[in-house]
Amino acid sequence: MRIIESENDIGFITAAYVKKRINEAGGRIVLGLPTGGTMESFYKHLVEFCAKGELSFKEVVTFNLDEYIGLPRGDKESYRSYMNSRLFDMVDIEPANIHFPDVYAEDLEKAGLEYDKKIESYGGIDIFLGGVGRNGHIAFNEAGTPFDAPTHKVELSESTRKANSRFFNNDINAVPKYAFTMGMGTILKSREIIILASGEKKSEALYRAVEGPVSPQWPISALRLHNNSYIVADPKALSQVSTAGKKRFSVCSFGDCQGGCK
Repeated sequence: MRIIESENDIGFITAAYVKKRINEAGGRIVLGLPTGGTMESFYKHLVEFCAKGELSFKEVVTFNLDEYIGLPRGDKESYRSYMNSRLFDMVDIEPANIHFPDVYAEDLEKAGLEYDKKIESYGGIDIFLGGVGRNGHIAFNEAGTPFDAPTHKVELSESTRKANSRFFNNDINAVPKYAFTMGMGTILKSREIIILASGEKKSEALYRAVEGPVSPQWPISALRLHNNSYIVADPKALSQVSTAGKKRFSVCSFGDCQGGCK
């Protein structure tokens, strides 16, 4: 695991790096894509790169990390709607290259296994991108999720539903209780993992990632089991990480950091 600490826009830093990797691959790359407030800047800059002719999604294949269970098709708070409005409707991606877990399947366990097989059919995920919850969850893998879990149905914790209630008029009762998520086992098979974190509310999760024990109770700690993973964070998010912890993992070789890495 490596840490990139920057006072600059971490969304821009990450988008610039992903643009570089897509272009180096001749456009053909498989991305694991998240939703959430932290990712807004990341998607905004990807769209801008496409508008400037610096990037094309024509051959990019995407697999979204998760989706709520129980929302009507096309619901404005679904993660498919989020992705359409932030990225897919504004770039030249082929609809056939966009993949979401099938939350409407009768057999969700089978649907999860089929989603993982679909990922494998494309050769696996090249770059997994994600945020992190206050309790250290990645995608919707809540505390206690085994590190070898496949894509699966999950009951969302109260803290996760409370955090996401801001998208549901601050009404926790409107937030679905269940979701479908790419499992930790699936995520850890990715060739590269990039986690973005911003703000003091994420500071305990990053402390646990860097200095706590590697444990399913803090899913983000699994990054230390992966040989090509990054945390891209601002100083507030890293405020609980000790100087020794930062020194142990920090590097300055990630994308176009514009001099902002330490």
